[in-house]
Amino acid sequence: DSTLNMLGFQLRQKKVRLTRDYAPGLPPIRGQVSSLNQVWTNLLDNALRHTGKGGAVTIAATRHDNRCRIAVTDTGEGFDPTQASQLFERFYRGDTSRTANGAGSGIGLTIAKAIVEAHHGQLLGRSDGPDRGARFEITLPIAARRRPQTADPASPNRHLSG
Repeated sequence: DSTLNMLGFQLRQKKVRLTRDYAPGLPPIRGQVSSLNQVWTNLLDNALRHTGKGGAVTIAATRHDNRCRIAVTDTGEGFDPTQASQLFERFYRGDTSRTANGAGSGIGLTIAKAIVEAHHGQLLGRSDGPDRGARFEITLPIAARRRPQTADPASPNRHLSG
């Protein structure tokens, strides 16, 4: 998977444990692969950036009726639950005093949410509070019919159809 390969250096350097938990038999989701790759990359990069050395990141995918739910959960910094709606505002960076290596530009989650919504999906973020990790959950419609899989089966992209 290109996204995980690209972020592999961060995973190794920080000794972050990555777990993938995909429900068996997931149908492909409907969407533009390159745009949704940008979403995966952003969410995984955020999770790694905000997770300390020796932490964990989990990518889980499940089916709920005619939708696929993909969640990226980390054991990192988390955020005040009252900030959840602000996370997706342009240039919002939260409490940057707690971020060891910079908080980013403040536009990544805004772009990710716009891409997901353009694909008739939803992107939500939640946390139980500072130092309690974060979870970002994407819900997208599944494709009407199954197409042959060409992407790496360990990739979130394997569930995409164009």
